[in-house]
Amino acid sequence: MAQIATGNTSITISSEDQREAFIEVFGRDYLKGFQDPIIFQNLSFFSPSVKSEYKHNFKVLSRCLFAEYVYRRRPQYNHALLDKFSALCATKLADIQKLLSMKTQQLEQTCSGNGVPIDASYLSCVNKTVPIIHASARQYIQCLVLLDRLFLVSGSAALNGVISAEQRKDVELKSKKAVRAFAGMIRIEAIHIRKEGQRLLKDAEGDIELGEAMQLQDQAIAEADAAESQQAASEQGVMLSESPQSDLEGIMAVSLAANAHAAKSAA
Repeated sequence: MAQIATGNTSITISSEDQREAFIEVFGRDYLKGFQDPIIFQNLSFFSPSVKSEYKHNFKVLSRCLFAEYVYRRRPQYNHALLDKFSALCATKLADIQKLLSMKTQQLEQTCSGNGVPIDASYLSCVNKTVPIIHASARQYIQCLVLLDRLFLVSGSAALNGVISAEQRKDVELKSKKAVRAFAGMIRIEAIHIRKEGQRLLKDAEGDIELGEAMQLQDQAIAEADAAESQQAASEQGVMLSESPQSDLEGIMAVSLAANAHAAKSAA
């Protein structure tokens, strides 16, 4: 049994629930040989956008991020490349958390200054037992929790008339784009670190763990591309009518720079 904390309440997660949560993210076959430590969190997601982000991106991010730990166990791997990857993830996620917290605080102050409560709610939620197998995966989940809170506060502010519908759409779109930009960046960076893994795999025949980690990365990137196409199609009317906002330029620049670097490497 695993103990996790949700707020101030300690919750016991059964071994069977742990296994099912792990299989949902990584698949049944990978469960057989997995021996790394895991943290499990029971979480509830409320807004449709956050539910979608978790569904389409958390599995992909977890698989891509976990490959870093597998690579680090190989002395022959270029660890400077992994250090750069880890630092980039931590920095960008911290930037996103700061952005979401700032936007939420501004909305809360607007409500408080106008004497209105934050009293909106959702009629349904998705409950998940989330397996955390990488530090950046935990940070990403924290971003989703913050994004969920922001949508709730912006909804309250709009319903109580202290911000307009256009202002609500603007702040929500900025915030959602910030979180999604990180997911895109990870897919690009995962390809970079995978290239070094391919080099090692050629010289280390029979390295089952390395081969499985790379296979999971391949599956994750393919699923991410399909999910991105699906999300773009469902949101085409909104996404094509908006341009990136100023407070997202720094975050989006990371993805643009990574794309340019990948193109240069391929050439």
